[in-house]
Amino acid sequence: MSNRAFRYGDSLFESFRIQNNSWIFFEDHFRRLTKGAAQLGFQLPLDFQNLLQSSLANNPSKTSNGFGRLMLFRNGSGKYTPTENTTSWLLEFTPSSEQGYPYQKTGLKIDLSEKVVLSPGGLGNYKTGNALSYVMASQEKLERGYDDLLLLGPARNIVESTNANIFLRRENQIRTPPLSQGCLAGIIRKKLISLVHNDQNYELREEPVAIDDLNNTDEIWLTNASSGIRWVQSFRNSNFANDQYGFWLKKLNDLVKAK
Repeated sequence: MSNRAFRYGDSLFESFRIQNNSWIFFEDHFRRLTKGAAQLGFQLPLDFQNLLQSSLANNPSKTSNGFGRLMLFRNGSGKYTPTENTTSWLLEFTPSSEQGYPYQKTGLKIDLSEKVVLSPGGLGNYKTGNALSYVMASQEKLERGYDDLLLLGPARNIVESTNANIFLRRENQIRTPPLSQGCLAGIIRKKLISLVHNDQNYELREEPVAIDDLNNTDEIWLTNASSGIRWVQSFRNSNFANDQYGFWLKKLNDLVKAK
């Protein structure tokens, strides 16, 4: 087996939603993919954007609504030092009957990971094949019986969850960790930040989030491209409302409809 993704995790991937046979927020996903490819020194195929859109429109599974995953990996042999930088790619599709991002009636029960600490760095902003930290934290989540776990950085600030960015709302202020903390440059994170910026009734802050901040907030939301926005019901001894969760979820779904 000479596949470098298999041997070294020498790969990138994008997880996305499909609606009416269209990749939701395609331009944002493609922009993040090309930035990640540049970081890794990948050479993308010629006319790659049109190739992807054509493959999605003509996918053999005829998935008009559902989930997709794009895998991009470096070709060639070599050990840690690659012999070339050309890339191959693979698209996967999973059908679903859902339209848009569903409203979550039951909130999540979360805690902190006790086993995984994330290291800040530029590659943390992209989805690479080196995802063992998230695998181990997700396994811990199952063992401890939680819906999700939050991951800390070396300074013991909240970075993200096992598969999502985090937002905290206290009154009209909404906070999320900056990308410099090592969190994924999430597509829904980007969209929610833009929505908050465009609403004059709210203030958006990208700043480090301490553990104690979780106990002094009104709402906690987790965001990703597969589920949209989910609300957190409890963190340890603290319980949270979902007063404005539906408001921001509707705004997000309005963006999806507009696309």
